[in-house]
Order: sequence, then structure tokens, then C-alpha cells
Amino acid sequence: MSARAVNGLPPVRRRPPAAPASGPPGVPAPRDPGARAAPPRAGATLLAVEILGLGVDICEIARMERALARHPTMRGRVFTPEEIAYCDSKARPAESYAGRFAAREAVIKALGGYRGKSWQDISVTRAPTGAPAILLEGNAKRRADMLGVTRVLVTFTHERTNAVAFAVAVGP
Repeated sequence: MSARAVNGLPPVRRRPPAAPASGPPGVPAPRDPGARAAPPRAGATLLAVEILGLGVDICEIARMERALARHPTMRGRVFTPEEIAYCDSKARPAESYAGRFAAREAVIKALGGYRGKSWQDISVTRAPTGAPAILLEGNAKRRADMLGVTRVLVTFTHERTNAVAFAVAVGP
């Protein structure tokens, strides 16, 4: 069959059909057994852990800004001195406060909730690399120990209007 112009458009050149996939549609082809995986980057380790809980939370930054302005004692009741120093050093402190508040709520969810909550039982500290890390004390620590949680991993982000945090409680 030769290509010909249709409705004044130039002819379309067709590519030869691709080789058939070795598996069902949408399933990637098996990896070449001779191929080698890329070596891990320096300092990277893969640890086998058991995920014991997940939590996610979102906090509206403007709402945190209003709460901090309306309740002057909120900073000291909810956040640790380390968190206050960090957040207040930022150009827009409410973003950082909202991220840390969302992180607390996400950790509470990852632990399945617990009785006798004190806001400062859960705090966000910073690892030497600058990555956020969760520090548990009091009833939050007791709840984590009861569940076999050895570490709570956290990540959070903020943009113009919201801060979101995701926590993963892991065990040995």
C-alpha cells in the first residue's frame, strides 16, 4: 500500500511495527539477567524493617499563623525550645510551625493514638545531615515501646498555603 495525500495533507509515513512484548500489556519486560544493578551510593544502606504504623496530616499555614497571633503562649505549650528557635529564625515562621505541628499529628496517627498526650512528648529535631528526625518522650515513648516501634521516620513539606507531614513507625 503506497502513501497518498488525503484532504490535501502530505502522506504519513508509517513506522514498522515494534517487536512484540514478552509479557501482557502494561507489565514491564523482565530484567536482563546479565544486567548488573547500580552500586549503592556512598554511605547508603538498606535495612530490613517492619512498618508498624503510618500517619499523615495537613496543616493550613494561615490557620497556624492566626493561632500563634491569637494565643501567645501556644509556642511554649506545643513546641520545644529547639523547635521555637528554629522556626523563629525563618522568614515565615508559621510555615515551619505548621510543618512541625503536622508532623506531631502524623506521628500520633502512626502510633495509633495514645492516652495522656502532651504536645511536647513528640518533637522534631534535626539530624546532623539537616534531615528532620522525631524525638519521642513521655507517653508517646511508652506507646512506641509497647508497639515495638524503634524509630519514627518523618518527612514534611510546605508551600504557600499548607504543610503536610508523613510519618512511618518502624520496628526491628
